[in-house]
This record gives sequence, C-alpha cells and structure tokens, in this order.
Amino acid sequence: MKLLEPIKIGNLVLKNRVMFPPLTTGYEEKDGSIGPQSLAFYKRLAEGGVGYVVVGDVVPIMTFSPTPKLFSDAQIPSFKALADALHEYDCKLGLQIFHPEYDAEALIALFKANKMNEIRAKLHHDMLHYVNEVTHDQLVSIVEKIKACAIRAKKAGVDVIEVHGDRLVGSLCSKILNKRSDEYGGCFENRIKFALMVVRGIKEACPEIVIDYKLPIVTVNDDGSLCGKGGLELAEAVELAKKAIVFAPDDFRLYFLAGTALMALKNFEEAIAYLEKASELKLDHAQIYNNLGTAYITMANYDKAFENYQKATEYDPNNSITYYNMGSILQLQGKHQEACEKFKKAYEVEPLDNYIVSLALSEFKSGQYDEAIKHYR
Repeated sequence: MKLLEPIKIGNLVLKNRVMFPPLTTGYEEKDGSIGPQSLAFYKRLAEGGVGYVVVGDVVPIMTFSPTPKLFSDAQIPSFKALADALHEYDCKLGLQIFHPEYDAEALIALFKANKMNEIRAKLHHDMLHYVNEVTHDQLVSIVEKIKACAIRAKKAGVDVIEVHGDRLVGSLCSKILNKRSDEYGGCFENRIKFALMVVRGIKEACPEIVIDYKLPIVTVNDDGSLCGKGGLELAEAVELAKKAIVFAPDDFRLYFLAGTALMALKNFEEAIAYLEKASELKLDHAQIYNNLGTAYITMANYDKAFENYQKATEYDPNNSITYYNMGSILQLQGKHQEACEKFKKAYEVEPLDNYIVSLALSEFKSGQYDEAIKHYR
C-alpha cells in the first residue's frame, strides 16, 4: 500500500495520496470568500493528515449560488489565508473552477432588479437551453474570467487548478445535451473545443501551476441505455485525454489515463504504447507496470508481461495480485516450481483461497504431492 507515501505530479509533490475531494460545503462568506468557518473546516482536514484538499465549485464570477467565488482581487487574501493554513501541515490546495450552465450575470441583473418571477423563468429556461444558446463571444469571455480566477488563485498560493469537466464544460462536450450546429457543436472536435479552450487558457495564464481535470464519463448500462448526460462516452474521453497531452507532454498521468482507458476499450496494442510512454516518464509507478503486464498478457506476450509485473513488485512489494499474475504466467509456461514461489508470496501478502488452489496445482504438477494434498485440504 502506498496510500501514505509521497507522489510527484508535475512539479508538485504531495506528501501522501489522501485527498479531500471537491465538495460544496456552504461554509463560505456571502461573497464567496473563505471565512472563519470555511478556514477552520479545511484546516482541520490538514491537521488530520490529508495531503491534498480541493475546494469545490469555485465560480470566477459573481452569482447568487452559495458556492465559493474568486472573481475579485479583494478576495485573494481570504484564499491566501487558507493556502497558508494548509501549507503549515504540508497539505496542498486545489480550487475546482467551473462556470454554471446558465447565464449567471443576466440572472444577477434580474436579482438586483428584484424580478423574482423572471429569474425563475430564465433559470428554468437556461438549465434546458443555455448550452445551445450561449454565444461564441460569451464563451470567450467565460474563458477570460476563468483565466483571471486562476491568476488570483496563483497569487493566493493555490497549488492546483482543477477544471470542472461537468456543468457547462461537460454539457458542451456531450452529444446528448449539445444540439448546436456551429463551431461548438456536432462532431467530437467541435464539442470538446470549449474544454480545450479552458485548459489552454489556464496554461497560458499560469504556466507553472498543476492543472487537474474532472472528466465525467457517460457509461453504457447492460441494457444499452446510457447512464449520465454531461461529459463524454469512454471512447471519446480517451481521445480528449490524448489531445490534452499537448498541454503537458511530460505528465505521465495523461499517458497513463489514456492507456488505461484504451485497455477498457480492449485496444491493447495502442494501450501498451501509451503505458510504455507513461513508464518512461514515471519509473517508480507500480500500477503502470501492472497495467502493462495485463495488456501484454492479453496480447499473449507472456515474457513482457512477466517482466512488467516483476518491475511492479520493485515499487509495490505488497500487491498480492501482481505475484498471483506472475505465478499464473509461470504456470502457463510449465514452470511450476517457480510458480509455487510466486503463489506462496501472493498468499503471504493476502491469504486468499484461489491463491492456495493455484499453489496446490503447481505443487502437484511439479511432483510435490504431499504439499499439494495439504493445501487442497
């Protein structure tokens, strides 16, 4: 288990892999700034040992929704106080930036004019149609506001910007919700255009900051129906991950994500290419080698599979499945004496019945009948 071990992501080192995910707490001040209650909440997480905290649903504009907001330089000190408090405990801070899937500024104008009935009508309309009605100029303006928010976050000492890949971004990506016929609708390349504009904008505004991306996946149920509306289906999500590599060509996570997703699509040959690249960039990541091992097994390249599983054990010696897979390969190759050692190691790490059964089979095949009988019993 590496849960409590450090991990390096880009130029950022997290002290462990314990993360507090982006949630809306409602503890912020009325203007969305970080106040005493919000500061105390997140500071307590850092005190408890969390290595990475993400503040969810941070809006780069003024809205009436009860979420964190960072649309003014006057709010920077409150976020800096939060960053400083977390950094005292070597806890990194991320902000999940998003834009609502409605015309927030128009609604604010109606709110200031006390036109409550019009607010309700417009909000209901926008939730259904804004993704298809928002103009090119408005989308460009939104990207500029997100960039300005990222700059403020960087000035406050924030370590990571997470792009909220759902909400407006996910709605535009979705072939279910996006019915546009312009440059932002129709084909895959058009539907992901705004998502890439957001990532590119943040990268331009804050070249050194780590960018995270919440990637919502529309999955297919057993009966063929779809689960979810915003976001991308898996095959398209893989293509988006590939395109994102251009923004961070040295980030192993993008190659790892693409390779792992390609495995789910059973495209193992291409998956291997991406995972091999990930392993070049991140030599000590056991899961990369485990995934490579599994991909090579599927391609019936047992020697390469065993080689990668062996590398995985160097960086994570306590994964029983890795030893079991190595034993299974040796078993297929008729190397039962060597297979016994791997199955024994798997059982030492995690005493599961199927490990003992496999061990007994290899003992029987290698002539260790007494041991095989003992283990079968």
